[in-house]
Amino acid sequence: MKYKQSQSGTSLFEVLVAIVVIGITLISLISIVTHSISNSTFSKNRTRAAALTTEAVEWLRSQRDNDWTTFSGYAASTPGNDYCLRDLTLDPMPCAQIENIFTRTATLTTISVNGQDAVEIHVVTIWNEQDGIHESRATTTLTNWRLQ
Repeated sequence: MKYKQSQSGTSLFEVLVAIVVIGITLISLISIVTHSISNSTFSKNRTRAAALTTEAVEWLRSQRDNDWTTFSGYAASTPGNDYCLRDLTLDPMPCAQIENIFTRTATLTTISVNGQDAVEIHVVTIWNEQDGIHESRATTTLTNWRLQ
């Protein structure tokens, strides 16, 4: 009597191929999740930096509206120099971080627009991530609108 061999078992080669396929799939999924988290963090920080930059520009507008002479004096006293806007005060540099991530500065420069004194402001909010340094910028010119 002859016995037939059953081929219902799994070969070692098939198990090895299955493990490799599962490993590649897991590595791909982990890579996608890591990249997604990184993009999410960057987007969150970019949005926060833009809000901090806009907040600083609006605060500088309010300073102009409150007292043009004092405001323009900041630009005239240190033309082109940076001020730290950590707590929305015009502090001389160096600057401490906001929320342990962002550094917000403003450069005020006196210029003339149509024969009238004006202050050009550049607000920059900088933050550092794993892939490098990023920034949000805003530039505007403020005049003494009460003279017009």
